[in-house]
Amino acid sequence: SMMVDNKFPFSPLGIVHVANQITVASLPEQSDRLHLTTTFGRVYFHRKGWLFEVLTSASSNKHDNEESAQIKATSYYLARTKHASNIDQTAFLEMPNWIANAKVLEVRQQHGRVEYLQNLKFDSDIGRQYAKVSGDYNPIHLHAITAKLFGFKNAIAHGMYSKALVISSIAKQQPFYKGEFEIDTIFMQPIALPAEATLTSRLCGLDHDTCDFQLSASVSRKPRTFLTGSIR
Repeated sequence: SMMVDNKFPFSPLGIVHVANQITVASLPEQSDRLHLTTTFGRVYFHRKGWLFEVLTSASSNKHDNEESAQIKATSYYLARTKHASNIDQTAFLEMPNWIANAKVLEVRQQHGRVEYLQNLKFDSDIGRQYAKVSGDYNPIHLHAITAKLFGFKNAIAHGMYSKALVISSIAKQQPFYKGEFEIDTIFMQPIALPAEATLTSRLCGLDHDTCDFQLSASVSRKPRTFLTGSIR
């Protein structure tokens, strides 16, 4: 609703989810009724356009304020546009370092951590299935023909679907969600549907408080990293 409002400064079609951060103080019960508040945040310069924030807070008590919310999330979206050649980048906010300097996870054993690998499958219609659940009917996720209108050769998976699939897989190996936690995720390259990818994660050891993860695959014999992130 916010992105299709007349006051929204960007075209809502073709907007790309670049990164996402979720902070959880406590998880609600399944029977709880959640009160959601969503606002726009800051805008950053991006070489391909503008990166803007969507801030969401969730609480099972509608009288709670944003500061005491059980769950807080910041999504970073890219509105693609061509900048003028003489634009002064220094006049605008720079992207957060953890997004701008995203690093690919090196697959190796480390003391105190367990390397965990799992293959994940993305069916050709998963974009349409997830759109029904999420309400996100961005054309880039639905069909190849609509995705091509925005520069993609095939429909691509929703970022939040790929993130949910990854986090659920990790949670089955280690129940990090029993306490407070924060998840940072950067969507580095789109997942063209259909696809298969490998989840690599380093589960926290007793002396670590961070779990690193990434989703990658070999496409046309070239390595591609779709997303990378961490759980703290």
